[in-house]
Amino acid sequence: MSIEWISKNKVRLRVSVGSRQSRKTYSRTIEVSGKKDAKKKYEEFCQEVAGGVTPQKLTVSELVAMYVDHLEVIGTRATTMKGYKTCQRRIDKYIGNRKAQSMDKYDVDNFVAVMVKDHLSPKTIKNTISVLRSAYSYAKGRVGVNPCIGVDLPKTIKPDIKILDDESAAVFLRAVEELSADVKVGLYLALFMGLRRSEICGLTESDINFNFKTLYIKSGRHRLAGEDVIQDPKSSTSRRKLTVPPTLLKLIAELVQEHHSKPYQCSEYLIQDAFGDPIRPAELTDAVTWIVRENGLPHVTLHGLRHTYASYLFSGEANLVDVSRQIGHSLPSTTANLYLHVYGGATASSTKMADSAEDFMQQVSGSKKRVKIAK
Repeated sequence: MSIEWISKNKVRLRVSVGSRQSRKTYSRTIEVSGKKDAKKKYEEFCQEVAGGVTPQKLTVSELVAMYVDHLEVIGTRATTMKGYKTCQRRIDKYIGNRKAQSMDKYDVDNFVAVMVKDHLSPKTIKNTISVLRSAYSYAKGRVGVNPCIGVDLPKTIKPDIKILDDESAAVFLRAVEELSADVKVGLYLALFMGLRRSEICGLTESDINFNFKTLYIKSGRHRLAGEDVIQDPKSSTSRRKLTVPPTLLKLIAELVQEHHSKPYQCSEYLIQDAFGDPIRPAELTDAVTWIVRENGLPHVTLHGLRHTYASYLFSGEANLVDVSRQIGHSLPSTTANLYLHVYGGATASSTKMADSAEDFMQQVSGSKKRVKIAK
């Protein structure tokens, strides 16, 4: 399924229906007034094609394929599409050959029961049924009543947030010293500024302003199917400018200088591998896993370093809104749901946050001298 631009005001629409083995493609060339109009005409064409397919013959696999293809064409984020397609494959495996119109709530309940029996997690089951429900909604009643409405799902238990205390953080930092300068700075950005992995990997040297002591988060870099995917931040609040703690700014300056002194051309990205190419995001994750395992630390992930940072801010004078802006959540309620148990304090700006992070660095750095690293 696609929208192909032939000229400034003309597009060719393509919509496919059917399984992979017997897929039929419909196309139409039309005049449009712009991108918005093209998307609108495309959706209308999709509904027209769907209406022309005999509802009795449409399988669940075909219905979900139409919906997922539609999401891809309208520009859904690549990382989000990866999740949808994983759910799509799961639906194909279990109930793909069933006739979409014949499915009812009892059938979907059985589908849920089978996934539970196969030891799929409650979150995985919930996401799968969500995709199926949305696919039926997309068909707008052409295949009968949505059978996912009212389905009983297994309860999801939110796991406790795992963070490092001062002593564990000191051990962690001692271990970080054994890693490359790039990985070290990458992990510092997570622990002392709360950056997400994609944000760390998406930073370029030009995003760092040494005069104003800030960094600008404007995109994220992901690795999908062996290829780099650059995406806009998850929300408008994720695009943000943050003050960098002095100690970390010094490490970044040294890292940039190291890159420029290499005898070969390096990438524009701040965090690189040994050959000057953009670092694989998994390398940062693997580094945290190695440190935790080798030193017997609490089971903290790379994202857990972000949680550690946010929890430290709450233990000081930072309030909910400030922390939410600092770590780039779309809503303060998201932050509250994660960190309500440590919430409290007064107003603090991003610069004040950086001062807190600097104190945090000095605090755990002092502790690490008194703690022996596990060998």
